Amino acid sequence: MINLNQTIGLPISSLLYRYLRLIFFILLFTSPIILSGLYEWLQTFASILIFIGIPIAICYAISHFNISYNVEEDKITINKGILFKKSKTIAYHSIQNINILKGPLQSLAGISSINIWTASPGQQLGHHNHDTPGKADGSLLLNTTDANWLRDFILNNNE
Repeated sequence: MINLNQTIGLPISSLLYRYLRLIFFILLFTSPIILSGLYEWLQTFASILIFIGIPIAICYAISHFNISYNVEEDKITINKGILFKKSKTIAYHSIQNINILKGPLQSLAGISSINIWTASPGQQLGHHNHDTPGKADGSLLLNTTDANWLRDFILNNNE
């Protein structure tokens, strides 16, 4: 259960998921090199991990600790941003759909992605709020139990 009227950061397992996804991508990217030999592959993997993976992992950590959300009786506020802060408040009565997605790596980390959709004009046109068309109005990586609780809470208070 999520505490109401309290600003909450993302769970540490969502950062773990982003790290797992990064390592998986680097493994996938370097897998053709294994044909030239295990030693060469290990050198390439280590180089990419050090020069690309670690800086990306640091950015992931900084980004992770600058995302928070606040659940209230009638709305949810999602705060994001490092240099440029963005706060989005979504009233429950304007929510049209809530999706919960859980892939294999998310299952491994014990999290789910919850996407909140409204009927805002930007959803179709993409120019009113400068977001991409088809992008959810709110998106969070939460523990699976919290994501399910939040979906049920919003749907029960959507009047």
